[in-house]
Amino acid sequence: MENNRPVWYCLVDGQGEAFCGAAASKVEIRSNSDIDEFKDAVHAKNDRILKEYVPSQLVVFANKAEFDKGPEKRVFLEVDATIGTFGSSKKEALLVVVRTHNLVAPDEDHPAKRKKMSSVPRATWFTSELTGFCTVELSLDEWLAMTYNGTFQNLDLNDKEMEDSDPPMETGSITRTFQRFVMDFPVLMNINGRSSVFVRPCYDELFKLLLKDIEERNESVGITGNPGIGKSRFYAYCVFRLTQEPIEGRVLVINCAEETYIFEDGAFRYISTNQELLQYKLNKNVIRLIDGRSNNLFCWTGVSILFTSPGYSDYKTFLKSTNVQYVMPPWTQKELSIAAEIAETTTKVVKERFDEFGGIARYVFSKQVYSHTSDAKEAHSKVKGLDIFNVVSRREEVNEKMYPHRLLHMFPKHSGSRAYSGFYVTFGSDTIAEK
Repeated sequence: MENNRPVWYCLVDGQGEAFCGAAASKVEIRSNSDIDEFKDAVHAKNDRILKEYVPSQLVVFANKAEFDKGPEKRVFLEVDATIGTFGSSKKEALLVVVRTHNLVAPDEDHPAKRKKMSSVPRATWFTSELTGFCTVELSLDEWLAMTYNGTFQNLDLNDKEMEDSDPPMETGSITRTFQRFVMDFPVLMNINGRSSVFVRPCYDELFKLLLKDIEERNESVGITGNPGIGKSRFYAYCVFRLTQEPIEGRVLVINCAEETYIFEDGAFRYISTNQELLQYKLNKNVIRLIDGRSNNLFCWTGVSILFTSPGYSDYKTFLKSTNVQYVMPPWTQKELSIAAEIAETTTKVVKERFDEFGGIARYVFSKQVYSHTSDAKEAHSKVKGLDIFNVVSRREEVNEKMYPHRLLHMFPKHSGSRAYSGFYVTFGSDTIAEK
């Protein structure tokens, strides 16, 4: 087992100034630990000055130089990135920003101003409506793969929207306009500032299923899938849609970790007291959307929809009451190529990275691809060929702890009239299988 090593870091506020006078320090962890584990270690070491915060409020940058690029250009380290050689010296210390509140981005860290802010207009967090950015002619197979990307067992695909395709379905091709929206939405596990969100074909289908669950008042609904495919972005899309066209008689609550907001009168308002939180927990008309995890996950009487990876420790318990779960598919190469413009990359890069990583957008579009390549190589080195082929050959639901998600990906099963209703695992790409 790999030994621990010192990892240097500086704890700062959103302006890059020392947080509560903290000096550069270090924690002892393994180089193959991920950023999530690093944040836990930093939080534990600084429990006195961070007692009012949780690890998810820490945003980690590779060093001060990266942070100093400013909000438009700097890139934080993703939670599943490995420590590797980061923080190997005091000079190259990781910069850990304490996100003191989700109402503003780390750059705007002014507590006094925040306390006075009672609500945030929808247009502040969702800065555009849905807009078309390209029209593509696809084969019907390509469109179905983008939308469902799994196995089919007599799935009813008599989708009304197919009737509106141009040219008609029968010709074997279909013309589609792809959309996006721009957001500066902070109620997320990982904030990335202002970003343009590509609306995947599966979003609309999954959203229709969620609307049905809301109508039927299913108390606990899960949206899951491989890490890195954009479940948080789909969560943001659902917030976008449900605030664009609120459901009459229902109350929208959004939740991530310890942060909870209510949407009312066209604006988001922070729920700051336990008394008010209890009021909404007992309200059967609440629709609660949760990104990643929640500090108040249980005992809500309305509809709660959790967008998370299957490894979340409370996920299975959350689903017990209704067992309603949908599995979001990985991306197809064609889908990634269409979205390449938004991600500011090329179709050539997309093809190369799809071969290496499969349909995981986080890796394909990453600006830190080296760390993902290293993690993939490490995952390859640790698996036994026979064991992993046994998992693949079963093509059935398995415990996600039995397989490395960087090599094997979850694909949805579609059966009867219910799409996205289960999953199986298989190799993320032909190149991964060959290795």
